[in-house]
Amino acid sequence: MRFLKIGLTAMLAAMALVAYVGAGTASAAELYKDINWWPDETQGTGVRFNATLESGTSAVFENAAGTALETCTGSEMEFLIEKAGENGSTYVNPTGSFQNHTYTGCKNVHVLRFGTWEIRNVKGTNGGLVISTGTEVTVNTAAGSCVITTNQTYIGTLTGANEEKASAKLHVNGALNGTGPFGCPTTARWTATYTVTNLNGLYVYP
Repeated sequence: MRFLKIGLTAMLAAMALVAYVGAGTASAAELYKDINWWPDETQGTGVRFNATLESGTSAVFENAAGTALETCTGSEMEFLIEKAGENGSTYVNPTGSFQNHTYTGCKNVHVLRFGTWEIRNVKGTNGGLVISTGTEVTVNTAAGSCVITTNQTYIGTLTGANEEKASAKLHVNGALNGTGPFGCPTTARWTATYTVTNLNGLYVYP
């Protein structure tokens, strides 16, 4: 967790430093909620957090050439933590499933399978890489119904909140696999910016 908080005494800061050094490289990524005092709250199994497309922005699916296949003005995802990260000898990251994944403001995008996710900390930051597996989305194009999928695919970065009332951001910019009739892209890109709306102060540590 993020040990140094505004207003902590020097003694608490020293204790935190010792704990961090003692953990060494064996510490695993975990999700936390920033609160007003130490320690922050671990976000464990069963916790859900929602990511909503930022107002005034779009979720865009493109082919490898950068041509837009479809643009959506609304989108939501719900993350369920099914296995929290662990601190110990085994490096375990937070993982879970998408309980919801929808698009609105577009006619040609349909989600077939929500899939699963994993978050891996970006060293030296309070954010993490978001990895997706088993998500399937169809995009109807002139070529037909093209299926876009993830398989251990880096889809974007979760930027952690810096204070308890702030919101984490999910910046999606993932190169996805594509299949379908002739003319469908074999590689597609999904770009979007989401805000975590129901869990202020969310961040990744270490």
